[in-house]
Amino acid sequence: MDTYDPFVPYGSAHIITLGVIGLLVFALPISLISISSSRKLVIAKILAVFLVLSEVGKPLVSVLIYQNPINISLPLHLCGVAAFLIAWMLWRQSYKSYEVAYFWGVGGGIPAMLTPDLMAGFPHPSFFYFFISHGLILLGVMYATFVFSFRPRLASVGKAIISTFGLMAVIYPINLLLNSNYMYLLAKPEQLTLMELMGTWPWYILTLTLIGIVVYLICYLPFVFIARYGNYHE
Repeated sequence: MDTYDPFVPYGSAHIITLGVIGLLVFALPISLISISSSRKLVIAKILAVFLVLSEVGKPLVSVLIYQNPINISLPLHLCGVAAFLIAWMLWRQSYKSYEVAYFWGVGGGIPAMLTPDLMAGFPHPSFFYFFISHGLILLGVMYATFVFSFRPRLASVGKAIISTFGLMAVIYPINLLLNSNYMYLLAKPEQLTLMELMGTWPWYILTLTLIGIVVYLICYLPFVFIARYGNYHE
């Protein structure tokens, strides 16, 4: 029987892990800006492979090791879908994918790590798996931002919002079919998160949607300052 210490939000392990990930996702891409274009593409494809392997491995680990049912183990939460989109973006060096992937990766990945739906704490393997997989998502986005010099435009915010609504429209019937709760469209997470403050179903979905739009705008805000005070222009 699997025994573990429960995850403690903002305990020492959580804070240290956030700090390490925060350092790596910025320091590593910045250190690679000056390498040759061919090496940039090779590293991008390596990151893409790790992202895909991470998401493909999640249901395998969940089902085969932890005996969870397959219907709730698929990579269909926002971050899981984002990981595949980011992998495609890196592999093809696709700016069109970046316009959505940036907001899904940053706007979805950071809140997920700040308030993780995670039962087991450090040093349980699921703790490492969760933060490594989400760290890879942020690393992929920051790699494209710093190494490929991709930048979101104001229009990208709208594209990300429309894409998110489109994804919700696809995931909702999948939840009904599989009796699952991907993107938390049918119920709140079992673990304590900020969603507890957002009311009952379905009102918390409306609140989440409004917060998501605000988060996307906040994610775009740094590039407004870059455009105004730096050398970047849309």
